[in-house]
Amino acid sequence: MDDLKRILALAAKRRKKLKDLGFPDPQCPLCPENAVECMELDHVAGKAHDAQVWTICKNDHAKRSLLQQLDPPPGPDPKNPLEVIARWLLSMAAYFEMLVANLRRFGEFLINLTRDGYGEGLTFEHT
Repeated sequence: MDDLKRILALAAKRRKKLKDLGFPDPQCPLCPENAVECMELDHVAGKAHDAQVWTICKNDHAKRSLLQQLDPPPGPDPKNPLEVIARWLLSMAAYFEMLVANLRRFGEFLINLTRDGYGEGLTFEHT
């Protein structure tokens, strides 16, 4: 396959993946990943409980799925509104749990930049 055919084939695959995802510009909410080929749809409250999805990268989806397996088993009616709300809350807790590591890493990274002189002369105003 020559270079042009390869580029066109790759572009076609990316367009199809974007269409399948249903999001025009997917971005993982937990990390900087935005390559469409790395994205999956995550059922926020769990597929059995609610149809709401958003994109998340494959690596973070695997981590989140593992955390989700630690949640209590579903009740007799997975569509019960209280169960759905509870699943959303558990999902948000898992997302925040996963975000904490990145928040600490990014905070420490920025502090190290300041030690190298970056940011001198900048001002930060609270609103």
